[in-house]
Amino acid sequence: MKSFFLIHVQKDDFIKWKGDPGSMEYVRFYIDWRRDDDFTDMWEDQGLGSVHVFDPGAAAHDTELPLEYAVKKRVRFPNWLWEKLESRCSVRRVRAVCSWVTVPPANRPNWQPFWGNVFETNIRFHK
Repeated sequence: MKSFFLIHVQKDDFIKWKGDPGSMEYVRFYIDWRRDDDFTDMWEDQGLGSVHVFDPGAAAHDTELPLEYAVKKRVRFPNWLWEKLESRCSVRRVRAVCSWVTVPPANRPNWQPFWGNVFETNIRFHK
């Protein structure tokens, strides 16, 4: 099973220069398996995903924006938890810490990126 995160580039206001190689966008995923709203228990830090992003520039604004970049990450958890999820309503809270250039630190679900965002949503897990 994989989780995905979409990054939208909607305007061309990035700082850039000729030959700009772009930059990295990092996303650390958390899943609240225990439903205790802390994202700090074992198996809740799902690790890091990343994607190389770039701004196409003002010339491409009308035809190519908005752009979407996808970050995907395989969901990790023990087999016993999967069996438990299948036997019940398997909706869990998911948090994604999205950070430009700086890697979000492991096991710090409340970390706030200087350039980035923190998103939460509910996801239903099934095979």
